Formats: sequence, C-alpha cells, structure tokens
Amino acid sequence: MSFFIPFITALIPSLVILMFSWWFGKRGYPLFVRILPGILLSVMAIIIFYISITQIRGFEGGLYGIFSFVLIILGIISFFIGIKVTANRN
Repeated sequence: MSFFIPFITALIPSLVILMFSWWFGKRGYPLFVRILPGILLSVMAIIIFYISITQIRGFEGGLYGIFSFVLIILGIISFFIGIKVTANRN
C-alpha cells in the first residue's frame, strides 16, 4: 500500500509535464523548449532523491526515493517525447 501513494503522487505532475512536452512539439517550438520540461523534471527528481537519502532517511525517505524514481523515469519519457516529435516532423 505504501508503494502506491508515492507512485500516484508522482504521476500527477509527470502527466502535466508529458502533456507540455507533447504540446510544445505540436506547436513547433525549438528542440530545447521541447526537452526542457523533461530536463527540469529529472533535475527535480534527482534533488528529491538526494534529500531523501541524506536528510530524511528511514521509511519516509524510502517513500521519497520511490517518488523520485518514478519522476526520473517519467522525465526521461518526456525527454524522448520532445525528441520524437522532431523526428516525425522532418
């Protein structure tokens, strides 16, 4: 049960970021703008993961670690969505 709460919590901002990446690609923005949401999400997730290990620790830190791991995976997916739209346009 404790796995699903950080997983679902990570899905909410990640879906918004995925939609922004897709929308930026459809609008024809430059490559940097299309991959920027994925980069920001990944950087945010790495910072959360670092804080969960060094400051929080324990079971609560583990939950933050799961949260950040899901954010990193979805940030990488957002990064590839931004790049994939470029491949389809050319």
